[in-house]
Amino acid sequence: MTRLCSKCGVEKPIDEFDTRPGGNGHRYSCKKCLNNYRKDRWRIRNQEKYDKERAFQKDHPGQKQCIKCGKIKDYEKFNVHKTATDGRRNICKRCQAIYAHNQHKEKKEALRAQNLKKFGITHEDYLQMLESQDGKCMICGTTKPHKSAKFKHFAVDHCHKTNKIRALLCNRCNMGLGQFNDDPVLLVKATAYLHSFKS
Repeated sequence: MTRLCSKCGVEKPIDEFDTRPGGNGHRYSCKKCLNNYRKDRWRIRNQEKYDKERAFQKDHPGQKQCIKCGKIKDYEKFNVHKTATDGRRNICKRCQAIYAHNQHKEKKEALRAQNLKKFGITHEDYLQMLESQDGKCMICGTTKPHKSAKFKHFAVDHCHKTNKIRALLCNRCNMGLGQFNDDPVLLVKATAYLHSFKS
């Protein structure tokens, strides 16, 4: 089966024509002509951009302007990018690092908000609770949420039966209550046990 290309006027096998979107038949232009058409159209649309780049390189050889900070820097200050016309990213390494840091921070904040939502509170509610506790664990009074500095937030302690929020606890106190299944009787027994071995 063949088809006449509407661009070059040559009759070619049907497999040299791309299928239409949705799979409804084949295009009227062959792959080669369609590819050339797309290249030419892209070149026309981006001609102004190329002209600007060429003019810039004439005045600043071996340099590039960061689209974030606007500073003109050497190529070495930009990370390699294979698909870029000059082989370098449009954002300098410093701006890219700041952007990545901000993105990471936003993701962490979104994850934090999602975790607090499980308890039915917002980050503002959490901060109000923390302020009412003077920034300390309700049980032991420590100001450190976790022994690792990596964790900066206190645990939201809640009743597993009613889901009612009780207070903010450090990781150790929260884990301790969990190990005792939130059972006051067991905790009293544990206290009596420790007192019995006091010298």
